[in-house]
Amino acid sequence: MTVSSARRAETLAFRLIAFAETLFPDDESHLFVLADQDIVDTAIQFAINARRFLADSHPEASSIEIELMDKEYKPTYPLETNLLRVLHGIIHSHYLYSEYIEQEHPTFKSASGKLVKGLMFETDRYPRKCVHLASLAHTYLKYGSARDLILGGPLNQKVS
Repeated sequence: MTVSSARRAETLAFRLIAFAETLFPDDESHLFVLADQDIVDTAIQFAINARRFLADSHPEASSIEIELMDKEYKPTYPLETNLLRVLHGIIHSHYLYSEYIEQEHPTFKSASGKLVKGLMFETDRYPRKCVHLASLAHTYLKYGSARDLILGGPLNQKVS
């Protein structure tokens, strides 16, 4: 189960990265509503599988900090950087929404849209926080891939 959870989380991490770099139509179309729901659903499945893998295989994973890739990211709420707290927050959230910015298409100026940057979540235990979506996925891929379980990798070494 651990390897299957790790592999599933890897696949979902790549989906989150793809979502984080996609410009969705700015109109109030059904397309953005569907995409937004798919982002949230993907994040939940990612968090469940990533946490299952990390909890079963690597108790030292509680010290992993998410490495922010976008230094210009300005979250709506405080930024959460602890990987396991983010995963727990997504899984147990009673408030979970994508956070996006309005942006023009770099080539087609008339095609503005919404660029998903992060997730906002809140639980009974944690106040409302944000996480940068691509950074979350990249950090998991760096520290929590199935390759590490099978071949040994960063999580089999001491995390600072």
